[in-house]
Amino acid sequence: MNKKKNRAYYLFVLSRYIQNYRIKFFFGAIINIVYKIVPVAVAFLVSYMVGAGITGRVYEVKTFFIITVVIIVLGGIFHFLDIYVFHDIAYQVLADLRNEAYKVIDKIAPGGMEGKQSGDIVNVVMHDINMLEMFYAHTLGQMITALIVPLSALIIMGHFSLYLSAAMVPFIIALICIPIINSKKSNMQGQALAQEMGKLNASIVDGVQGLQDIISFRRQKEYLKKIFGINDSYNKFSLDYAIRAGKEVRLVDLIIGLANLTAKIIIISLVIASKIEAVWLLPLFIITGLIYGPLLEVMAVSNKFGIIFSSAERVFNLLQMKASVEDSGKIRYEEVNTKNLEIRFDNVHFKYPHTSEEENKSVLKGLSFELKSGESLALVGASGEGKSTAAKLLQRFWDIDEGNITINGIDIKSFSLETLRNLITVVPQDIYLFNRSIKENIRLAKQTASDAELEEALRKARLEDIRQRFENGWETIVGERAVRLSGGEKSRIALAQAFLKDSPILVLDEASANLDSENESKINEAVNTLKEGRAVLIIAHRLSTIKSAGRILLLHAGRIEAQGTFEELMSGSQYFRELIGKEYE
Repeated sequence: MNKKKNRAYYLFVLSRYIQNYRIKFFFGAIINIVYKIVPVAVAFLVSYMVGAGITGRVYEVKTFFIITVVIIVLGGIFHFLDIYVFHDIAYQVLADLRNEAYKVIDKIAPGGMEGKQSGDIVNVVMHDINMLEMFYAHTLGQMITALIVPLSALIIMGHFSLYLSAAMVPFIIALICIPIINSKKSNMQGQALAQEMGKLNASIVDGVQGLQDIISFRRQKEYLKKIFGINDSYNKFSLDYAIRAGKEVRLVDLIIGLANLTAKIIIISLVIASKIEAVWLLPLFIITGLIYGPLLEVMAVSNKFGIIFSSAERVFNLLQMKASVEDSGKIRYEEVNTKNLEIRFDNVHFKYPHTSEEENKSVLKGLSFELKSGESLALVGASGEGKSTAAKLLQRFWDIDEGNITINGIDIKSFSLETLRNLITVVPQDIYLFNRSIKENIRLAKQTASDAELEEALRKARLEDIRQRFENGWETIVGERAVRLSGGEKSRIALAQAFLKDSPILVLDEASANLDSENESKINEAVNTLKEGRAVLIIAHRLSTIKSAGRILLLHAGRIEAQGTFEELMSGSQYFRELIGKEYE
């Protein structure tokens, strides 16, 4: 388990992301300091002019009036620059963080994404990174101002009276201590709030993605009850956070009120005692405000530190995620003999990482087989016997615990992950198509494919009827989650992608499951064409798929129960006959 990091750690890590913008940040910090001083300077000059007028030094008023007008104009300019510069830095840093997050997701996927909710990942990449805008645009630069401006004000006040400056220090320390004292509770509330937001987003995403099933099984009430429950919990945590933040604000207001009262009493006493000229009475009142203005601005943001640093924790937990395998292989695709491939599993043992003690059981226990170009091998077994796991291990989602997996006698760890991805094409059971045209979805398999190659892949996948069915043909937008296409049509598009990619190793995961007879016939024709010359590993769930395989591997309890042709297993394996009757059509 990772050791809990404190706010200082995340403050340091967040600050590192402005390194590429440090000149702009330095410029912004100066602007922010000047902008914060401008209103105080104006008030200072006005109060001085009033004092000068009262004491008869009218000749000074005209000069200071012109200076005041110039400062007011400059204040407007600096206000604009202050907003622009820090928000420009903030949104560039957020873009950098999102780009880094996408790279991490790309690196850890697909093995590292197993068991994680997509809605929670989306919440981190979008909501939690957005929350950091408050840190970069409204906190980091202002913290520098909150240090420099009050210090300058104390020095100015010390010029008139060291006693006056010293009297303000305890109040400043008290203000700084408030967020520190409350940081533990604030962090806990912020983490709880972020977790509830993650649950809410994940549930909404799941609901949108599974809306058809929810309606089909008439589970709208149960789903809405779940959403409302999570939403109520989120609102409760939000209210608790707001109440705690409100108490901090009241305490801050009390301390600043006492500080201003103390300062005014001391200044008036010094004027009465003739230790300070009367003309400096109002200006010193204004300078007192200069101490607490920037601090108050940071304190206002500090009420959200719990949320900000909890979001930072979730973001950096994602950014620090390690890939499930190390991409240390050097062999490139061009170096592989793709015409005569031989895949070999030799005494492979595997259990899933990051599982509980109760679940920490080996999925595969000594799996051994070989598969060559031009051959097809069907993995058959009950649910949970390791069929899909074996296919994922071939793609190196995870490293095995014991044994070897080789291609052409070379350990798959010696191949770069890019090479493995190019060597293997997977036609999955659950096919995801983007909300783009049919042609664009197929071209994802090979971005550089010519129109002629694309047409050939479409023809081999028996997709002509889809072009004729839609007015825009291949340019038809499939809709979100391909709602305009049937399951069989999506399967054929996945086969077209496989034809276009043209990998020497093919993994078919239930490629013809849950289909009508017309789609199944077309898919079987396309699959038979696709098999030619390739090493084909089939995760079989339909009887027709099993029969079409050249060889069958029957898995049971992580081991090979039997192997051979369909006829051989039907005649020689009681378990196979029972499985066919229970699990298959």
